[in-house]
Amino acid sequence: MLRKDPIVRRRFVFLGIIAISVAVSGSAILVYSSVSHGRMRQIDFRTVTWGYKANYTKANLVINDNAAWASVWKQAAGNASIPQVNFSNSTVIAMFAGGEPTSGYAINAASVTGDDSHILVLVTLTTAGNCIVEQNLTAPFDIVAIPKTGLRVQFSIQTIASSC
Repeated sequence: MLRKDPIVRRRFVFLGIIAISVAVSGSAILVYSSVSHGRMRQIDFRTVTWGYKANYTKANLVINDNAAWASVWKQAAGNASIPQVNFSNSTVIAMFAGGEPTSGYAINAASVTGDDSHILVLVTLTTAGNCIVEQNLTAPFDIVAIPKTGLRVQFSIQTIASSC
């Protein structure tokens, strides 16, 4: 029946493509559908600091107090001056890409959205792709602050290759 009826066959192929797309990028589709239906709201965030030389393994962290912040900062930056954060009205979101063998890598918070049950941080991890880059060890990081929250924070990571 599938071979004889081209309309039915096209529908099965179309459904197959949709199923594969959802399997490959389900979280991105869910993020888009949530935002487009208005259930999630944009949350303002500000950059605390960012760079390419964190001494930290790959991690996404939520920090709500000075002690945890001091510990993360000391591990990430050694004796560098710690950026001041007022934890009475802020929560820190820290994203560490881990060590990479070359330049051309970056990590950043692309957007922060939320509802009454959770916060979603869309993280963009940029790779060197096929670009000509320096053979220089890097460890990209991005640290942002959002309004104080006790909600569960989820991270959705989108990896993109640099276009040279």
